[in-house]
Amino acid sequence: MEESTSKVAEPDKLDPRETPAFRGVLKQLESERAEKAALSDRLRALEDDSNQRKQLEERKNLEQQGKYEEALTAAQRAAEERTRQLEQELLSTKSAYEKSRITAELAAHGVPGKARDFLAASYLEMQDRPELNSWIDSAKSDPEYGVFFSRQRSPQPGDPGGHVSANSGKIGWSEVQANLSSTDPVVRRDADARVRQHMKDHGKLPW
Repeated sequence: MEESTSKVAEPDKLDPRETPAFRGVLKQLESERAEKAALSDRLRALEDDSNQRKQLEERKNLEQQGKYEEALTAAQRAAEERTRQLEQELLSTKSAYEKSRITAELAAHGVPGKARDFLAASYLEMQDRPELNSWIDSAKSDPEYGVFFSRQRSPQPGDPGGHVSANSGKIGWSEVQANLSSTDPVVRRDADARVRQHMKDHGKLPW
């Protein structure tokens, strides 16, 4: 008798990937991968945003630094210009004082109005100027300058600078009268001294 072939056939072996447990693990892995990808995208977005902010801040800082540099440059220019102005004012003041000192000394030596300005300018134009009084002494004997000086002054009471005696008889009274209203204080003092001396000597005005 043939063996029965009715044995129950063994079922085919199941694929592990098809089991519910494997599918559950696979689903979990896919979920984790998706979450990780989302986190990675978010991180890149945050980094990009941070970089943009940093770039914006750097640009603002550079712009502000540029403004500070412009302001500093403008302030430096203003300070330099003010320094130049002060130096020019100081130079002008020194020049005016020097000329005033020279013209006063020339007046004391009997040099009349406009001639004082001429001699003072001649003296100031010299490159190596000698001491003023030494130059005046030498100018008195100079053919070109000597004509501007009157005879040696001899101070009189009320005329310590010798202005009256230095020019007595050299300038007409009409000029003296005009010099009383001169804008040059030295000329006015000289004219006033002449008139006072005349009134003292003669008891009346000279005109």
